[in-house]
Amino acid sequence: MRGLTISAHGGLDQLEYRTDLPKPEPKRGEIRVRVKAAALNHLDLFVVSGMPGVTITPPWILGADATGVVDAVGDLSGVSDNKLQVGDSVIINPGISDYTCEYCQAGEHSLCVKFGILGEHHPGTLAEYIVVPARNARSIPRDKPVEQAAAFTLASLTAWRMVVTRAKVQETDNVLIWGIGGGVALAALEIVRKIGATAWVTSHSEEKLALARGLGA
Repeated sequence: MRGLTISAHGGLDQLEYRTDLPKPEPKRGEIRVRVKAAALNHLDLFVVSGMPGVTITPPWILGADATGVVDAVGDLSGVSDNKLQVGDSVIINPGISDYTCEYCQAGEHSLCVKFGILGEHHPGTLAEYIVVPARNARSIPRDKPVEQAAAFTLASLTAWRMVVTRAKVQETDNVLIWGIGGGVALAALEIVRKIGATAWVTSHSEEKLALARGLGA
């Protein structure tokens, strides 16, 4: 299997394109996805350079976001809350939780005591295939552009937690989005607009400000 990996921390010179990676097999509650497109996050640079408390096992596959097609399905009986089948087009939620701890039971999966992110704590998406819990994949229309689908999840989930879960933004609110232009900020702008609240943005770039105005800021 092909993939983009690192075997040690450092600069971008540590990146290794491998063609000899083992093809992962899904276990109970898991699916295997044949990756059609993957997206980059600043998190990938953090992982390459090294992060406190994060240990990699070489060769470590990078990447948190991806879209693809379900290639194989493990035993999902009594485990998954969806009905994914081989051939389904999916996006992947990179946040892995165990669904059993008190935080997961309360719906706070990102606070799970075993929480981890693909590419940081678990093998990532920059490979031909990836195995993930079936709960971490959702089907999408087959005609959705892969570039959009691949870049959607991590930034959008982060923005959703900020705007909806934590801030509980309402239609009558004014929301300041600091530093418009990045993935999370743009996702936050879209979510604020969907709620109907008023979005204010900042940036030193006139080009980014113009883009934000065009998006409804």
